[in-house]
Amino acid sequence: FHIGKVGLLNVPMYAALFFWLYVTLVDTPFYLHEEVPIGTYTHWAGDGTFEQQRGPPRINRSQDYVFSDNFNFGRAAATNHSLQESHFKGQDNMHMITFYHHRREVRVKPTAGQSCSEACRAVSVVDTRMTEATPEVPEDHLYPASSAFDDAEWTWAGPEGRAWVRAPEAIGDECSCYLSTNHKVNGAGGLAIELKHGYSTSSAAGSSAVPKGTEEENYDGETVKSLPTVVVDHHGRIFEDKVFWGEGSEITLTVDEALRACGTCLDCVPEKSSFKRNTMCGEDDCPEGILPSPTIRLSGALLHLSMEYYSHTVQFPSNMEVYQQVRDDPERFGQGPVAFLHIVPSFDWQSRGSSITERSVVLTNGVRAKLIEDHYRYGVRLLFTPAMGKIGRLDPTAVANTVVRYTVLFQYPGIVMGIIVAVMLGKQSKLFTRATRKRVIPEVLFQEYVYSVVQSGSLWQTLDRNRDGYVSVEELGKVVWPLVRGQLKIANPDIDDDTLYRKLLVMLDQTFPKSFVTEEVAEQIRTKNNHHASAMDLHGWHQKTLMTLSAENLPITFNDFSKKVAPKSDHSCCRELRHRGQDDPKLMERYMGCKTTNWQGPDAEQDCEAPADDGCEETAPD
Repeated sequence: FHIGKVGLLNVPMYAALFFWLYVTLVDTPFYLHEEVPIGTYTHWAGDGTFEQQRGPPRINRSQDYVFSDNFNFGRAAATNHSLQESHFKGQDNMHMITFYHHRREVRVKPTAGQSCSEACRAVSVVDTRMTEATPEVPEDHLYPASSAFDDAEWTWAGPEGRAWVRAPEAIGDECSCYLSTNHKVNGAGGLAIELKHGYSTSSAAGSSAVPKGTEEENYDGETVKSLPTVVVDHHGRIFEDKVFWGEGSEITLTVDEALRACGTCLDCVPEKSSFKRNTMCGEDDCPEGILPSPTIRLSGALLHLSMEYYSHTVQFPSNMEVYQQVRDDPERFGQGPVAFLHIVPSFDWQSRGSSITERSVVLTNGVRAKLIEDHYRYGVRLLFTPAMGKIGRLDPTAVANTVVRYTVLFQYPGIVMGIIVAVMLGKQSKLFTRATRKRVIPEVLFQEYVYSVVQSGSLWQTLDRNRDGYVSVEELGKVVWPLVRGQLKIANPDIDDDTLYRKLLVMLDQTFPKSFVTEEVAEQIRTKNNHHASAMDLHGWHQKTLMTLSAENLPITFNDFSKKVAPKSDHSCCRELRHRGQDDPKLMERYMGCKTTNWQGPDAEQDCEAPADDGCEETAPD
């Protein structure tokens, strides 16, 4: 707080850090080295309650759904199917069939003078797989006559009107007799999946097949712990108190149970779905008893089975009630590991695609024809996703990392305050001003001043050789030249001494502004040196100037000095004058032997004469 009221910002910053430290020590496994487990699954078709739910065929018109004329799912009859017909197992999924859409097309060649309507009349809409003539087939089992279509393209036919039939049409020299029927699988809600699962990391393993409270060794000699499996419902709680322990029985999950865990059922319409509206419905409402979208029994659904593994209850997330339920019942679940089975639904068409077959059949009148069949199978598909969670083990390094992390974090308030005080407040910061100001004791200040005066006086005696109180460019050049000649020759080996010396004088002249020498000083110089130069022609230092400059210390290197004396670029006389910004060429003419004609200033194009070999009066000193 020594920095004033701004220091009060430290209070919330340190309070937040101490609160975070408390949460870390209490609610996080800071002492564990954590790994993401690798999940393994073994699954197969289970009996469930499939056989008990099967019954006689029946039709429920309330679930009729028409996608288009070519995909009419109406008037489906509940029929019995075997367990093998209702399960399709994949490497990471199980598809349990709840609805069949059976499409059939009979291609028959009409006899001479026979229409396609007459040729299709011999097709049975009930059994198209006949192998011999059956003239005693009932009338309502036969393909309808043309009069039954009443100028429409499609109509219902067959017993109880269950076959959706298209009017016969000619395709080349054949007649196409097309129809489809729909079938609901009796007892589909009792179809089940049975599975075993487990996890493994570099340091631990667990399995749902190990009996409760025990451990086993696998073929690698690794200890495998027992693993309770908790099924999570759509509310984030334990589903119907469904907890599986490996006690000789596998985990069994039926279609009805999986859908109830998602908050829906087999004959329900999902609340959130993208199905096309039933074409039997109008824009605003549907006929009585007709649903606007297909039920899950018809469309199927995709259910993602996601396993979450945790080795310690302290690792549980806090976003669902189920984690707290398990944490609050250690006698039932122990201290870990625990597996949570999450079921995440996705409501859309789940079909196994078409399965077209082609074979030769005999019609009721004995004529041979070609039968093309296609089965669309819809159902609930259970898909296993990669395992999630955290498996941890005690690790001193994890504790050390936590200590280091918080040691670093506790430095941030000081860094933030430094930025606020030194950068954001700037000169308004009293602390910053105190830190940057230089405290000087008067005695030391005067000592330094006297030393500078004595030093500059000694230097003046060396420079002012003729003792006229004035140091000209020539006098300064004779003192500086022996000091810098060696380095200048190294930097410019191709330039002779005379040229380097003249260039040095040009550069030194820049330190002598014309306006410095007063007329009074000029008169003293003229009297002592017996010449008639005006004050404007005198370029040099007065002793007062040297005293002032000796108190300054600018960071300039010899390379800077050398480049100024003899720059690498090719400057002609006029270019040198423009570079110096001179409006009077007398200096260049005096020291460099440059003769200029018609000089119009530094920005104009000039004519320059090359300097003569002996055009310079000044020569390098011995």
